[in-house]
Amino acid sequence: MRQHQRYRVCGMQISSSIPFPELRALPKDKEANCPDMEFEIGGDISLHDSGQVVMITEEPDGTPWMTCTRTPHGYRLRFTNIADFLVDPSGRRVSCVAPPGTPPETIRHLFLDQVIPPLLNLRGAEALHASAIASAHGACAFIGMSGQGKSTLASAFHVIGHPILCDDCLVLKDDPDSILVQPAYPGLRLWDDSRGEFFGNRRSTLPVSHYNDKRRISTHASDSANSDCLPLRRIYSLFRREAGGSAVQPKIEPLSIRDALVELISYTFRLDLTDQTMILRQMRVLERVAREVPVRRLHLPDDLGLLPEVRALILQDLGQD
Repeated sequence: MRQHQRYRVCGMQISSSIPFPELRALPKDKEANCPDMEFEIGGDISLHDSGQVVMITEEPDGTPWMTCTRTPHGYRLRFTNIADFLVDPSGRRVSCVAPPGTPPETIRHLFLDQVIPPLLNLRGAEALHASAIASAHGACAFIGMSGQGKSTLASAFHVIGHPILCDDCLVLKDDPDSILVQPAYPGLRLWDDSRGEFFGNRRSTLPVSHYNDKRRISTHASDSANSDCLPLRRIYSLFRREAGGSAVQPKIEPLSIRDALVELISYTFRLDLTDQTMILRQMRVLERVAREVPVRRLHLPDDLGLLPEVRALILQDLGQD
């Protein structure tokens, strides 16, 4: 029997029956007796055949991407024609059942980047769909729709020495004194143009999944000591020009608390939309974030060559605290 390996993801210690080359395994002396989450390959999917659909996410064309069903045994997260993830009611045990043709890197990506974020919500934590970097002033987060450039902007900071806190899932810690964030795991997922702009051939990469061409770049070197929570100082909501519109110049605009809250609600993770207790808890956290953390609209140009200018604009804004 293969011995389980331990990893740290989003502040949790995870025990896995399969290796994750995307992560750095924990040394034995750092392992807790009881992991926060256990991940296995295989399971009895028939136990989850019946239940109530509580969440559906869709592709831009309306095709279902992920369907979450609450069953008598917990939850089933079904990624159409790719894999099913079976979750116990507490969010502590996860198993994956996939067709033989699903590549292992796709299973790992779905677990890390699509399953863990909503399970944080099930476990009582909140997270933003965001990329984030560490600065001298604290954490700086970038929210926005897929393709707006969150990872690319984070890369522009990483190459000048700012550690990556997360590429897609920023865990919020509701501390009495300030809003803190928990690093997720080291790494960036980038398209070829962004990867070439910032890294060229200097970094080895891993495939993300079989259904897109992004590649993973490890950021272990700069993030190995960056495991503590940081105060969240800014959130930037990225905006690019619409099709046919005029070119966007780098610009930062403040958002009202009301508009900031609307933005934050759009970029949070949820598992069960019928769970009213969860929704109220999440709203309380997001309202506090909107009140205490400045949220800005960041007009982001398409030209990668202008990212140093964008970076300087952000650093200037951060320095105004």
